[in-house]
Amino acid sequence: MKRFPAGLALLGGLTLVNGCYSYRTLAGRDPEPKTEIALILTDSGSVALAAEVGPRVRKLHGKVLEVTPEAIRLEMIESVDYRGIESLWRGEPVTVLRGLATDLEERRFSLWKTVVVSAGGLFVVVGTGVAVVNGNSAGSDKPPGPPQ
Repeated sequence: MKRFPAGLALLGGLTLVNGCYSYRTLAGRDPEPKTEIALILTDSGSVALAAEVGPRVRKLHGKVLEVTPEAIRLEMIESVDYRGIESLWRGEPVTVLRGLATDLEERRFSLWKTVVVSAGGLFVVVGTGVAVVNGNSAGSDKPPGPPQ
């Protein structure tokens, strides 16, 4: 029975460490280096970068290496094509000219989503633990008789 509180603490800790994130548009400002961002490519951007990132890619996720007035250089994490198929990358650098992207989004920690997910996970773990410790309250206290 002493394992239950430890398991609960582990679940809570893992949820907070992992956390929940969302992407928010960077309205008129440049991302800081090492920030994780997503670039939404224009149709012409998808065609222009096809040799470097693959055909029909719509979105690039990566960490900002460098920002200039003309381009953003990323350490790639993944690319997503028009069908929603994700391709993982291993940090290869890719330079995207600003005119090739329609939108720039920054990955941000979401406290509200993290709290909701943590509370939901905590509720499930506590409910399961209480059910296991107390047994099935819907049944009878008498053991079942022999089969007939």
